[in-house]
Amino acid sequence: MEPPSIGKYKYIGFVGCYTMPGQADPFEGSHGGIPHDRTRVGTGVIAIGVANDGNISFLNKGMPIVKADDLPNPSYLTILERNPTRLCVVSELVKGNWKSFDVYFDGDTELVSATPVGSKCDTRGSYPCHITNASLPTEAGTMECIFISNYGEEEGVLSVFCSEGELYAADLGSDSIIQFAAICNPQGPGVVECVEKGRLAAPSASGPRSLAFNPNPLLSNIAVVSLEMTAQVWLIRRRMHDGCLEGVSRPISLLPENWPIQEGTEIQFNRGRWASDAVWSPDGKYVYAAARLHDSISVFSIQYQNDRYRISAVIVQGLKLVQRISTQGVTPRCLGMSGCGEFLLVCHQHSHDVSSFQRNGDDGTLTFVNKLDVNCAACVKLVRADTVV
Repeated sequence: MEPPSIGKYKYIGFVGCYTMPGQADPFEGSHGGIPHDRTRVGTGVIAIGVANDGNISFLNKGMPIVKADDLPNPSYLTILERNPTRLCVVSELVKGNWKSFDVYFDGDTELVSATPVGSKCDTRGSYPCHITNASLPTEAGTMECIFISNYGEEEGVLSVFCSEGELYAADLGSDSIIQFAAICNPQGPGVVECVEKGRLAAPSASGPRSLAFNPNPLLSNIAVVSLEMTAQVWLIRRRMHDGCLEGVSRPISLLPENWPIQEGTEIQFNRGRWASDAVWSPDGKYVYAAARLHDSISVFSIQYQNDRYRISAVIVQGLKLVQRISTQGVTPRCLGMSGCGEFLLVCHQHSHDVSSFQRNGDDGTLTFVNKLDVNCAACVKLVRADTVV
């Protein structure tokens, strides 16, 4: 359903960024030679508006709604499913923490306010780099939970995702997807216990970075995994009979055959292979996956056929490339899809900007609209404007 506009905006975007010098430097020199302005750092969480045609513009005149002085390195954030006015943000530091805010948008003044809720919470680890939320079943109903991955841990867990009461961790360090049962209230109210159920081995040295299950109920057991170190995407599934994970098909490259260019600096880092985010369209028909160094988005359609032996069941065959398009920036780190599926936003860490694309719902293709300068942009989340007024 098309969301109504508030003023001239259909969606409000929240952009997390790095606010401390050197955060964009790890892949400089021998790790890619990516040129960027080291003097530019972010100022905090930035609010932007997405108009009906996909044009993005600054709200609050580009001033941060969460300042770096209050929350340094607010790199990753999430919006609660049951309460879209609640924004939760990590502070990516050696001693990691996170904080929540109530956000409200005034369509007349085009101002967004962010009011702190409670105090900072310890992430119980170093360098929290991903945060998500999910509603888990309890005896009394459901409980909204926050899950955070600390990349400073030895295992190298980059991200965590929840689906149907289970938790999945993409562990780049061990090349595996770890599956947990998330059990609420085993020791008292507000307590969640995670019990490991199994592991799916990813291809050797592939480095799984992100995982997302298909939002289409017919395909809800299918997930796409972004493989950072091989610049590929991989379809996996949760088996119906035992709930275990298995691969669906071979991983597919995000790069053209003639990449990398031998004379280019990109070949210095991992032969030009460096994937980042992968997301589904809301209808579950298309995958959008970003490749850093090549600075492109690959669009894939999911291929499947109806199961002749089971009603309302399908057999997934794999992914088919539909489009490969420039992200219009350098080092795409995060993709943000609007709930209606009409817009896709991209954060670029090294070109210091956010670009906007309009999505064709019929064939899944993207068209570039415009971009905004945002220093050290790391993550973007979109929320309907009419839900935060």
